[in-house]
Amino acid sequence: METSQNNTRWATLDTAREKMRQPVIRRLAQVILIVVIVVFMVRYIQGQWDQIRDEQLDVSVTGLVAAQFFFLVGLTALPVGSWLALRALGRPLSKIEVWHAFFLSMLAKYLPGSIWSLPGRSYLYTQRGVPAAQSVASVFWETALMVSAAVLLGMLGLPTLTGYPYLPPVLLLLSLSAVVFIGGGLALQAGRVRAMLLKVPVVGRVLRALQLGDNVLTTRQLVQIVVSYVLSWLVIGCGLATLAAAFGAHLSVFEWGQVVGLFAGAWAVGFLVIGAPGGIGIRDAVLIFGMGHFVADPEPLAIAVLARLAWTVSEIVGVLLARLVFVRHNKRLHS
Repeated sequence: METSQNNTRWATLDTAREKMRQPVIRRLAQVILIVVIVVFMVRYIQGQWDQIRDEQLDVSVTGLVAAQFFFLVGLTALPVGSWLALRALGRPLSKIEVWHAFFLSMLAKYLPGSIWSLPGRSYLYTQRGVPAAQSVASVFWETALMVSAAVLLGMLGLPTLTGYPYLPPVLLLLSLSAVVFIGGGLALQAGRVRAMLLKVPVVGRVLRALQLGDNVLTTRQLVQIVVSYVLSWLVIGCGLATLAAAFGAHLSVFEWGQVVGLFAGAWAVGFLVIGAPGGIGIRDAVLIFGMGHFVADPEPLAIAVLARLAWTVSEIVGVLLARLVFVRHNKRLHS
């Protein structure tokens, strides 16, 4: 009897120790991951700056500050689409929680492979009480509609790429794909169509893997999410146009729209190239090609690099603010 009680006590102690170890191990893993991400980001920023450090550039500082403002506001607005998607799937989180998860997961894209932000965001949603099925489905809808909105807006930038025969067909193909995808999303609302697609071997397997058998959006919800992303890309694109103006480019209203579309299209192309962290290289190349219509060398390269840095700075500021607000939000809930 006494032996049995001793065994029970030891088992209880082991369980307690294990529970104490788990938070420590989790925190250590988080610290290591953050350090790795910071190392890659610092190397990335240094590499970007090295490209323009020795150039003699005539640029307006006021224009640079204004461009950074547009990038920061537009990027901060992107999580609205995530919040709408979660709410549409019946698993609403507070805007603070979604904002925090969005920016925190974005840092993971600087790791080799560039797609880690997507499973990272899904994981953060589940940590906040969203079931795994809705987490996966929400990240899918968020990402696909964000890319679709960028591609469709990118059509405005096509005239800037006419000197490069391969790029316009790529954007046109992506735009067609975006239209088909949005149409498919609308078709999934019909139960018969969804049941039929689930029976198709490959399509059905994909729909089940993405948890789309039951997690579909209504027409109104889909339109709301796409519009939110289009508005965000419009603001971010104004950042690129402001950068061009800071270098002395005199843009008409029509040309301003072309530059806005150019950035959205370049982002979409860079995002879809798996393996390039944050679309590095791909997006910059498209921006350099397009900006060559408005400014002379070496300014297109400088604009592309500064746009990349403005985006990165906005991400860092977003992470810091989101973390600060999230911590205060949690303290209020538990006080």
